[in-house]
Amino acid sequence: MSPAPFSVVFVGAGEINFGSPEGPWNHSKRLENRFGPLLAVLGIIDPDVTRAEAQIAAKNNAGVPGYASAAVWPTPEAAGQALAADAAAAIDLVIVGAPPHFRGCVSPPADLDLRLIAALPQTRRWLVEKPVSAAPPTESNGQEQVARAYKDTGAVVGAGYMMCALKGVQMIQEIIKVKGLKVMGTAARYYMAYEYARKPAWWNKQISCGPIVEQATHLASLSLLFGGPARLPSVRTQTVEFSDAPGKLSRIGFDEDGSVPPESRIPRYTSAVWKYQSGAVGSLTHAVALHGTTYDTELEVICDGTTFKLVDMYTNTPRLFIRQSDASSEGESPQFRADHGSLD
Repeated sequence: MSPAPFSVVFVGAGEINFGSPEGPWNHSKRLENRFGPLLAVLGIIDPDVTRAEAQIAAKNNAGVPGYASAAVWPTPEAAGQALAADAAAAIDLVIVGAPPHFRGCVSPPADLDLRLIAALPQTRRWLVEKPVSAAPPTESNGQEQVARAYKDTGAVVGAGYMMCALKGVQMIQEIIKVKGLKVMGTAARYYMAYEYARKPAWWNKQISCGPIVEQATHLASLSLLFGGPARLPSVRTQTVEFSDAPGKLSRIGFDEDGSVPPESRIPRYTSAVWKYQSGAVGSLTHAVALHGTTYDTELEVICDGTTFKLVDMYTNTPRLFIRQSDASSEGESPQFRADHGSLD
């Protein structure tokens, strides 16, 4: 018996789902690599119908399998009505890649999750991109209600913190467990290649919540994975702002002065340190500093006698370096390198 097709609905026709020169994220490409001719894209939900149609046309013109029958729907309700005709057919995966200010809450315009859940009850798996909400987590905004609604579907639900699934991360966890190590500290850094980040909304912290929420949240999540809960009152942060002399960027690819009010511009460099409830210390640095398209990411986990350094997490070959008490220098883990650490 031939394997069944893997059916997918994309929510959002933008960069997170279909890629950009700015960075490596591209859910459609990863699904194409994973499923090949078994991929069956049912359609794209996006109010910008023209953009969604262009994405499908580009895939079909390039001969990419899986898009020949893909439709475009401007709303979740339109998609639900169209797909309800085949009530017995489940949707294997819905990727929610719409901007965060349309998601995560119970009231319009940020109630997209609830509308999707109601319109597509036959969904087996949900992948919700981070940040899951751009609004403060309050009872009135209803983020917990949205989380319960996803849970009540009975489907598998994941958030877009893909770095937590890296095999290098799992290897660090396993070594810490086997050796009975206690984490003394974590140090994370995320250096952005900004030259091709030309979407004005990204540079506006009133819209995108700023680079920590938009980007470094991945490393904040990894830090908490190893350090445990943080003592929030202990967090101390320093920034280099756009108005500081070191904050002048030479290769911004759009008119920031004309597009983003001064009070809404993002910091160029952010450095934070905090105490974990365990007594360990964490630090996180984000910089809007690199040219080209290659990001630079690194996480260090420091224990008594053993240190771990995970680097290049946005590439297809992340690397893990381990220094142990019986070695005078760190060594790269060959098992992890052989796995290529694929984000697919």
